[in-house]
Amino acid sequence: MRFLALLLLAATLLSCTNTRYSYNTGQPVVESGNRMLITKIKGFSDSRATELAEETREMLIDDLFTVYLPEEEYELLKKGIAYDSLNAEKLSVETQKKIEEILNVRYLLDVELINVRGGASYGSYTNSQLNRNQEPLNRNDESNTASVLFTITDMKNPSRPRSFTVTVRINPLVIPEEEGEQRINATNVNTASIKAYSKGIKRIKKAIF
Repeated sequence: MRFLALLLLAATLLSCTNTRYSYNTGQPVVESGNRMLITKIKGFSDSRATELAEETREMLIDDLFTVYLPEEEYELLKKGIAYDSLNAEKLSVETQKKIEEILNVRYLLDVELINVRGGASYGSYTNSQLNRNQEPLNRNDESNTASVLFTITDMKNPSRPRSFTVTVRINPLVIPEEEGEQRINATNVNTASIKAYSKGIKRIKKAIF
């Protein structure tokens, strides 16, 4: 049992993580000393989204004051914004403007988990399966992949939001053998999703001036 636990730990630590950033409408530009509202963290459970919002607050605390829409909903409802307007798939320009005025925020951040692909936790392959013709068919079978879309709206120029996508792929630990190889991946799509989110927030932090 202890050996298995150590093997899983090693597989987790030694798994290779690849990250790709795709800038859809330009790199984010954020001025420090302002307030930012996270309008949604879609694709994650409510409890996980709340945890990620708190993580964002802590990561950006030296540069931005960050608030999360579900935590500000009561205040916004009291100020007259309709529930359906706050929970619309996309906030209208009018709703965004009201939120800006009530909460005194300059930036709105939308986050959405847009793609996940889960792989197996274990695979065993012979040398013949790993030859040039066959290997491409199974090389991603034990990888976990997630893509998270980040969109930042600057309320000083709301017609030109900046969006980018972070894609994380966690590859398995590969154990070579005389007759082939074994692959172990102790992570899952949740691991990849959280990593993609964290890397996106770190990218925003780098963009703060």
